[in-house]
Amino acid sequence: MTIDDDSVNKNEDILQSEKQQQLYYNQLLEKTEENENLLIQISEQKQQNELILTSQNKFLSDLEKMLIYILKLNNDDIEEEGIFGNEDETKRDLPNIDDIYSNFLQKTLKIKNIFESTRNELNEVQQYNDTLFDQIETLKEENDLFKCKYEQQEETKLKIEFELKSLWQKYTENLNLLDNSNKTIKEFEEKVS
Repeated sequence: MTIDDDSVNKNEDILQSEKQQQLYYNQLLEKTEENENLLIQISEQKQQNELILTSQNKFLSDLEKMLIYILKLNNDDIEEEGIFGNEDETKRDLPNIDDIYSNFLQKTLKIKNIFESTRNELNEVQQYNDTLFDQIETLKEENDLFKCKYEQQEETKLKIEFELKSLWQKYTENLNLLDNSNKTIKEFEEKVS
């Protein structure tokens, strides 16, 4: 194998290394873009979650006002129907109290179901957010690996370039020596002849 063959092999190695380095770089860009898209999704999801929480808080506040109103309304109905302070004990509408209480329990159960449903939805949203954060962490780790590989490729490329320059310099020196030797041989032959 001659120096030319070594140079060609080194050039091929450098080209291969550059192709591989470009591939790693492209993969790094793709992963970075994926991470940016995921961050956008997470920020959008966060805004949606904040809107959901705001609407839930408003709903809870409205629900509290409604419960107070229902309780006040039920007390007013009881007083109007003469259940409290009615002189005639026989005219008390006791089943009406049971109906009111039953109605109140039904409404309370509906409200409880709404709360549980909302809590389940919020838990699902939280799980989805956790999954997105896990994906981002995984992608960050992959990005770090790609960066490390890219840096290693850069180091390898620099080493190969240095080695190639060194070999080229040796090749040039050897050519010069060969030329000088040929000149010396010619001069010697001329002197001898």
